[in-house]
Amino acid sequence: MSDYEEEEYEEEEEVEEVEEAEDESDADNGPEEIYEKAKEQTTEATKIKLFLDCIKAETGDKKGEYGFKAHKNLVKIYLAKKDWVNAEKYFTDLLTYISNAVPRNTSERVINKILDAILQSDNIALYKKFIEKILDVVRPTTNERLLMKISQRLVNVHNQNEEYNLSEQVLVPLIQKCMKEDNTPDENKITQLLEIYALLLFVFDKQGKYRKVKEFYEKASAQQSSLLHPRFKGMIAEVGGKMHMRNREFYLAYGAFFEAFKNYNEAALPQRVECLKYVIMSSMLAHQEVNPMEHQETRSFKTDPSIFILSELIEAYQSNNVMSFNNLLADPEKNAPVIKDEFIQLYIEDVRRELRISKLKEIVRPFTSVKMEYLAKELMIKPKEAEVLCAVLVQDGDLNGKLDQVKQVLLLEGKKDGQEKYTALKRWAKDLSETKFESMQVFTGVD
Repeated sequence: MSDYEEEEYEEEEEVEEVEEAEDESDADNGPEEIYEKAKEQTTEATKIKLFLDCIKAETGDKKGEYGFKAHKNLVKIYLAKKDWVNAEKYFTDLLTYISNAVPRNTSERVINKILDAILQSDNIALYKKFIEKILDVVRPTTNERLLMKISQRLVNVHNQNEEYNLSEQVLVPLIQKCMKEDNTPDENKITQLLEIYALLLFVFDKQGKYRKVKEFYEKASAQQSSLLHPRFKGMIAEVGGKMHMRNREFYLAYGAFFEAFKNYNEAALPQRVECLKYVIMSSMLAHQEVNPMEHQETRSFKTDPSIFILSELIEAYQSNNVMSFNNLLADPEKNAPVIKDEFIQLYIEDVRRELRISKLKEIVRPFTSVKMEYLAKELMIKPKEAEVLCAVLVQDGDLNGKLDQVKQVLLLEGKKDGQEKYTALKRWAKDLSETKFESMQVFTGVD
């Protein structure tokens, strides 16, 4: 062996002796010292070994802060390596610490960060499994805040998969957690209760359980909480707006949608754009004179690609411009926000009909008779459709006239209230004249 080889061999022996000495010293150290040493390491393998030593260093069955921190770091390391098996193993062990080893705020913060990290990895199966593990641990405890937050995460997963029945099964039992013994809402848990109501309203609306929507909307409306996040306020108001639309209560729907939009906007949530579309739609059906896009909160959205066509539609609607309205809806480069929105599609024909009615009344106002052919051309519909529309308006008393179906003419008789006013004035003048004549007879002494 050369002198160089001998020196190299001696150096290796010295390194091994140092590492053995360090291992022995680690065994003598407590969890805190080992944990701090692990944080200083640069190699992953050494970190893992020291974190495991930290866990072993806990005395007896007593679980402490540094064992919890060691588990947290092991989970983070294995998630980054996409080693799902070990990540799940140490996460399961970590959950045994949350009842009394660390403060609730600390455990909740760590758990939520781990769940967020899994979400970023797009491993939804593991994400769901971790959530279910947490719920199994938390349900028997009094940590209701963590129970609520983790349950909401599970509901979000179910909703994304359109498993609304599973969301309902998660949410309904939570209501009782917010009630007193007499089954009335606990004043200290109103915020949590309203969060549950908001999520249930969304689920019931998706399921088409409209009786439940009405029931829980009324329950939610009866409670107030200044601490409720704008997201949940927006959800309650939005579902309420849709309920009012189904009931043809367009003015109430307009108010609810505007409230939802303001809350979503306050929280800078993407739902604000969709809800603003519903504000515009309901405002037309509610015959609002003020364009909602002129409000201070909405002006900045005029150029939004999803709002632009609705903004132009309401301008056409309020100016009775049937041609512009129809052209906008027929334009494939602009109409996607309307055509692809299932909710708007339910009511767009109602809006078009209201526009035609308003335009028809404007057309016939100066005439005593109007041909169906002319009305059809102005309204951009078939003569038969114009005839049906006129017949409905006459029958409902919105037009004072009658249809000559043979000649295809709408004959107008003037406004009833104007005729009644003229008749009343004529009768009053006659009575006044007779009274004046009788007075003159008395004054002159004429028999």
